[in-house]
Amino acid sequence: MKKLLLLLFVTTLFSVNAQKINDDGKGYFEVYKTELTIKETNQKVVEWIAENYKSAKDVIQLNTEKKIILKGNFLVPMMANDLSVNYRVHKTLTFSFRDGRYKIDLVPTRISYNGTDVDATQFSQFITDETMSKEYYTEYSTQAAKDNFIKMGYSDKKAQKMVEKYLPKLADINYENYLNNKKEWNNSIKATFQNINEFINKSEDDW
Repeated sequence: MKKLLLLLFVTTLFSVNAQKINDDGKGYFEVYKTELTIKETNQKVVEWIAENYKSAKDVIQLNTEKKIILKGNFLVPMMANDLSVNYRVHKTLTFSFRDGRYKIDLVPTRISYNGTDVDATQFSQFITDETMSKEYYTEYSTQAAKDNFIKMGYSDKKAQKMVEKYLPKLADINYENYLNNKKEWNNSIKATFQNINEFINKSEDDW
């Protein structure tokens, strides 16, 4: 009984701490309370951008009193077969300001590796509160692999044969990678929001 209660507690705690997903399912958002004024919060965001990007001028797309929009990127370590790969996730960050609160929207826009864009459809497997079962993930990854073969120029029939030949051998490791990659993805997203919020609301030290 105690184990069950502990499990329920941990599950509830995880759900509470999970990053909220936007209505369109393409990104994340969070609304925070603050004792700062709109002007002060805006300035804090500008300072955070200056400390985290080489050139604030290059990344800021819009800067008004009540909204700041920037385009940037972050690295996420992911497993591909038995290799660890650092993918660069390009994103749009939008900060909206109101009295006593501010909102952050983070929307991934594309993924690249060593300067080359890779298939960004994998966003959909990560931007969700649910974790796919192995059976469902196998169906999902099989269809995704077939679609990629077709994009490479294979006929539907040939793509199906390629999938049937190679994917069953990789089913176990692919699912294990999915679970690990989803965890890394979620951690990266939550760390970004937490870092911003802590910076904005941290107390200024006297000097």
